[in-house]
Amino acid sequence: MKKWIAALICLCLMAGLLAGCGGGNSEIEYYEDEQPAAETSAAGEETAPQDAAPQDAAPAEGESAVESAAEAEGIHIGLGGTGYETYAPDTVVATVNGTEVTWMEYYYWLNSYVTQYLQLAEQYGVALTSWDAVGELSSEQSNADALIAMAQFSAEQYHVVQTEAEKLGVTLDDEDAATIASVYDSNADAQGDGDGETTDEERAAFDEFLAENHVDRALFDYLSEVPLLNDKVFIATYGEFGEKYSDEATQTFIDESGVLNAKHILLLTVDEQTREPLSEEEIAEKRATAEEIYARLTEMKDNQDALIPAFDELMNQYSEDSGLAAYPDGYIFSEGEMVPEFEEAVKALDENYGLSDIVESDYGYHIILRQPITPDTVLGQDANGEDVTLRYQAASQQYSAQMQVWMDTADVVWNEGFDHPDMQAIFG
Repeated sequence: MKKWIAALICLCLMAGLLAGCGGGNSEIEYYEDEQPAAETSAAGEETAPQDAAPQDAAPAEGESAVESAAEAEGIHIGLGGTGYETYAPDTVVATVNGTEVTWMEYYYWLNSYVTQYLQLAEQYGVALTSWDAVGELSSEQSNADALIAMAQFSAEQYHVVQTEAEKLGVTLDDEDAATIASVYDSNADAQGDGDGETTDEERAAFDEFLAENHVDRALFDYLSEVPLLNDKVFIATYGEFGEKYSDEATQTFIDESGVLNAKHILLLTVDEQTREPLSEEEIAEKRATAEEIYARLTEMKDNQDALIPAFDELMNQYSEDSGLAAYPDGYIFSEGEMVPEFEEAVKALDENYGLSDIVESDYGYHIILRQPITPDTVLGQDANGEDVTLRYQAASQQYSAQMQVWMDTADVVWNEGFDHPDMQAIFG
């Protein structure tokens, strides 16, 4: 659980902090436009979406990032304003389930999103023409409203996690306190010489850095504490790896998501680099090889004990799938993630090691072995090298749904003037 300390070095402030840094089993979700997921071809190759924006953190210094973004042609917002000094740091701007949101915290989220999106606008050459402009950051909201909504969502969610943890009796312990201290020291060292040893001088310099960016140690620690609480709430409810989530509920998730599991032997009829078709003679040779392999496997079609190891042996010997090394146990996928011919062939097979005929796609000839799906089927590994199972994925989805319920039913009151702050006055 605590292997996420190093990942939190990407905390380094002022850019939506913990978004995308990851930490433990159940990451807090953020109000942001969904990016298209990468697709996996039937040949096992992932292709990144062309319009996916990077999630790199923006520079820590909010003002300098705004000034830099303002230099880009067509970007006119974020040129100055009263900024953090608009209100006293301890001004209460909202309450969430009775807990107070201060101006320091609210400004942190506002400044984080303004900085992040101005930097992205500069990077992609997008003109953010005014705070009131609609259709630039959001198709339905003005730039100001979109950024305010993101900031409010993040502030509210952190407090919702805090209050729900309290209801469940979930608290942080000495080990968690040590983790939070380590996060602070890691950031201080990274801000300093980065040699892995945090000195008092580096801590003092980091405190100055935080103060320059309008964050005190209490807020810094709070932003580290809440993801830990979030993890512990998940664990208390579903177990560290979702092991408390029932077989029945997981099976419902599997059925509703249409998850499939299959491995294949692929003989390419196109050049792997250019995607140009091979010669007719080469394609004929591939077809003949596919028929030979298929003939050998059909002899064992009704004997799983013989079929499964024989399939693996022939797959490792003949398959030209470039994804084989990364996915030696096959592909677990949902509808639309594979080429249609592959997906439809898998759906038609017995889920308990059904063997396909020779299936032809734009990639070549496939011989497919469908594999059973169970709640504990492993989808892959997380950043810590731990197995991620369907049970864990189902529990995570349920936790996200529960989080949404908590958010929808939270008692949130934004004080007058802060529910829709004047972004022009604050940021210029």
